[in-house]
Amino acid sequence: SRFAEAIGEDVRTSQKTPIVMLQDYHIYLTPKLIRKQHPDVLMSQFVHIPFPPPEIFQQLPNHMQIEILESILTNDVLGFHIPRYKNNFFQTIRHILPHALVDEVVGEIVYNGHVCRVRTYPISIDAETIQNHAQDPKVIFKEKEVDEIVGDCKLIYRTDRADLSKNIIRGFQAYDMFLDKYPEWKEKVKFIATLMPSRQDIRIYREYTDNIRDLVREINEKHATLDWEPIKYICRGDYDLVIALLKRYDVLMVNPILDGMNIVAKEGSVVNENNGVLILSTGAGCYEELKEGAICINPYDIRQTAESIDAALLMDET
Repeated sequence: SRFAEAIGEDVRTSQKTPIVMLQDYHIYLTPKLIRKQHPDVLMSQFVHIPFPPPEIFQQLPNHMQIEILESILTNDVLGFHIPRYKNNFFQTIRHILPHALVDEVVGEIVYNGHVCRVRTYPISIDAETIQNHAQDPKVIFKEKEVDEIVGDCKLIYRTDRADLSKNIIRGFQAYDMFLDKYPEWKEKVKFIATLMPSRQDIRIYREYTDNIRDLVREINEKHATLDWEPIKYICRGDYDLVIALLKRYDVLMVNPILDGMNIVAKEGSVVNENNGVLILSTGAGCYEELKEGAICINPYDIRQTAESIDAALLMDET
């Protein structure tokens, strides 16, 4: 309601008819509140997360399902990343609001006399800007740091927020299994992860961050030699270092359970200068666009991920 009040005040005091552009799922209930006070305002909402299929959405209490959907449908335009999420939304509407008129071909839903146009807008990257940044002297300087850490090893890299959906622990477990199953790679590979703590005010996120650190320590203690540390875990915000690592990787691991889009896979593919291979989860939104040029994995399948690391490294050699 606070969002609605603040936006409503701007609408009332604006000299021109404003366009209200709402972002993401946190404010699903805001559109209905705005529409109630300003019935003629042009309003759009973009959802940055995957929209689930009906059987998942229906795990919410019934009254919440209806309130959320009725509010979302008061938008004039509703945007999702990819067709899969849009289709999930259409099917959810059919299940929960059977009186809504759904036209999937045109991409419109009529509910209570209001037309909501549903569209897909896959977020991309500014390739030219990121490629220019990759040649910045600060990035070049960071490449020297990367070379010191990696040495002559092959580089496996990932960069994420320490969010449960990013599936970081399974990624490291797969690396552990990879080292067990393919011991010939020991001392020849280095896994660098640049991870940023996320939502540390929430207990489950703090515990997840702690679990990541504990697992990294266990893997290093298990596999390390006098001259080789299997995983280098960097927990700080350093975008220049991230770009330097993206330029250098042999394997980029992007294995989220679910991700609205994930632009890391796109950024890495654009700036990498090392014929690097992308290991990509089918749960990432960008899977739809990048699957033909990646080794694609089931994000829950640790064994498949381990085998894919070996395949990616061998592919790079050839």
